[in-house]
Amino acid sequence: MKRIVCDFNKFTGKINPQHGAVNWPIGYVHAEGAPDSADCDRANEILREINFPFTRLKEPYNRGYVKCLEIPFVFRDFSKDESDPKNYYFYNTTNFVKDAANGKRKVMVRLGAPREYWKSRYNNKPTDYDKFARICRNVVRHINDGWANGIKAGVKYFEIWNRADDIKCWPDGSYEDYYRLYERVAREIKELHPRLKVGGPAAAFCGGDNAFLKGFLDYVAKNNVPCDFVTWNYYGEDAAEAFRQAKEVRKLVRDAKLPKKVEIFNDEWSCITLDETGFVQAKNTRNEKGAAFDAAFLMQMHKAKMDACHYYELNPGLPWGGLLGKAWKRPLKPIYAFLGFARLYALGQSVKTTTIGKNTYAMAAANGEKQALMISVTEDKRNEVEINFASSLERKIYIVDKENDFAEIMTTSEEKVTVKIKGHTVIFAQTV
Repeated sequence: MKRIVCDFNKFTGKINPQHGAVNWPIGYVHAEGAPDSADCDRANEILREINFPFTRLKEPYNRGYVKCLEIPFVFRDFSKDESDPKNYYFYNTTNFVKDAANGKRKVMVRLGAPREYWKSRYNNKPTDYDKFARICRNVVRHINDGWANGIKAGVKYFEIWNRADDIKCWPDGSYEDYYRLYERVAREIKELHPRLKVGGPAAAFCGGDNAFLKGFLDYVAKNNVPCDFVTWNYYGEDAAEAFRQAKEVRKLVRDAKLPKKVEIFNDEWSCITLDETGFVQAKNTRNEKGAAFDAAFLMQMHKAKMDACHYYELNPGLPWGGLLGKAWKRPLKPIYAFLGFARLYALGQSVKTTTIGKNTYAMAAANGEKQALMISVTEDKRNEVEINFASSLERKIYIVDKENDFAEIMTTSEEKVTVKIKGHTVIFAQTV
């Protein structure tokens, strides 16, 4: 039996936006009266409630915004004059950023090149770092200052390149090459707007010796390079390992003794494994196992005190887009992990929970008499979950498993209830 004990009177800290995402679900509309309209309505309703409070923008693979945002797509001929607006192609980028920045959510724009799975055409290191930095400066000016018929989107966060410890992203460069490129771009942006936040390095692999991330932190500390936030990635199916890596990243940042406090983001993650060739295996991304992992990951990143996380990604046409069916037609099981966390986040403060049982994760939040609890069990076994709410407020309890999609299973005012489960499961309870 799994046991969860809540103490809704003992607050443990502010809840940060761990339910951010990579890219924004632009265009999730459907034809009125279509056969799948009920599913579409439900998907839109859930998306509106989650409202992904922090989005990280990188190259979108479709949705009408192909080949935009990344530097090789915006500035297509590196031999041309970077000071001339005519040499930039901003149309898709302008609309993509404008749509994502609509509302109160935070936005991070990545300045770099796409990860290429086969032949490298765009992601080779720049031949001239100074020129590349000036191009990045002009992209920032276009996004925030209206340069070259641009917009004033108010984007605050700019990430420099992406996963330079991954040969698919930095095939012809060393770690030191990336550090120097980062420095040049970071200084250029800070010279333009000192209050903007710059960061990186979107470290791909934090389960080993962390030589790339350690080297990056040592370089920026030793050379007094601007660094307002540090980013890292996690792909896998083990929430406990993700938590271990998050703690290690926090320790590395702390030990680097940077001149000021930096934010730490896991800005790319998903329920994904890699085969022996490094290619994505996403068979569990869209099912109940993915839902249980996603819920556990979100709660573990809160426990690890990450400032934010970004799920990869919201495009349902990709194998790792695990929240929505193709063409935005229906919500998949993992989206309910984000819905549950969004409801915890809306309450503002987490409260003490005690969890007994392997592969079991729980997080609760409260705001006055409004209370919520999310539980994830990440194992394929029948079991029972005993929940001690320690109060007799009336609550609704929902479940996500192989057979249920956030189905209400009971309304109760009992202080202690038991829920029977059949395998990978997410349980969510909230006061009525």
